[in-house]
Amino acid sequence: MLSMGYEHWCLDSYTIYDHSYQFTGHKEKLAKGGYTIFSNYAVLSEKQWENCKLKILLIGGSTTSVILGSTWGKRLYELLKEHRDDVCILNGGCGSFNSFCEYMKLQRDITTIKPTHVISLSGVNDSIVGTDISHGFFSRLVNPLTRGELFDHYNSPIYLGTRADRWIEEAKHMKGLCDLYEINFRRYLQPAVGIGSSSLQDLKSPLRDMVEDAIEIIGQNYLQRLNDFYSDVKSLTLEDYIHDITECLEDESDHWSDARHPSDMGYSIISKIVYDELIESL
Repeated sequence: MLSMGYEHWCLDSYTIYDHSYQFTGHKEKLAKGGYTIFSNYAVLSEKQWENCKLKILLIGGSTTSVILGSTWGKRLYELLKEHRDDVCILNGGCGSFNSFCEYMKLQRDITTIKPTHVISLSGVNDSIVGTDISHGFFSRLVNPLTRGELFDHYNSPIYLGTRADRWIEEAKHMKGLCDLYEINFRRYLQPAVGIGSSSLQDLKSPLRDMVEDAIEIIGQNYLQRLNDFYSDVKSLTLEDYIHDITECLEDESDHWSDARHPSDMGYSIISKIVYDELIESL
């Protein structure tokens, strides 16, 4: 069953929200997984992370967030540890984060963390929000504020592009920011169940059941919105720092936990792809 993980959040002045790493349950979960906490990052490192020569910052949504069960960052760390002991990974993924949230968190923290590499796994959350909002918590946070008691209304942006245009544009912003500080940046367009499928009938069970669960939570037009976004991105010319890995997982149930989140096996496949490309730049 698809889990949105809407619990134990903190208010954030840049990204609006993030996981609350002060929550005891999160602290215990991270400790059991071998993580330490730095601000709102889950850190994997055998030494003081500030002193590591290979310092990788991960950003993304729930498919990157340790709190919501992602393992690709840890699998990447394990692969890198086979060859060097001066590596650390700071996982800044947060459930429901889309491209805008990633950029805001990165631009605030990049000069404090001073990573050598920034890696984004992204796309699926951008497919379900319009161009006039910045993230999935918009209605929960903003609508109660615009009922006249504090603010009169919400200022709709003048942006005229598509959500795919915004995803590409924000990737360029992150790339430019990383270039400014001589940091290697790469972004992966993530896979999801249902990409390339025009209807539920195109999918076999249990993958079809997974998408039906997503539709129940997100809305009847979920599959259409998903494919509109991904087809738009794929129709654009992608820069060499953007990698389309939407076909890296097979349409097999053991690769997926639900329609939007890979299983541990699926995450292992993703981590190996990232590792192979990363190792070439070292």
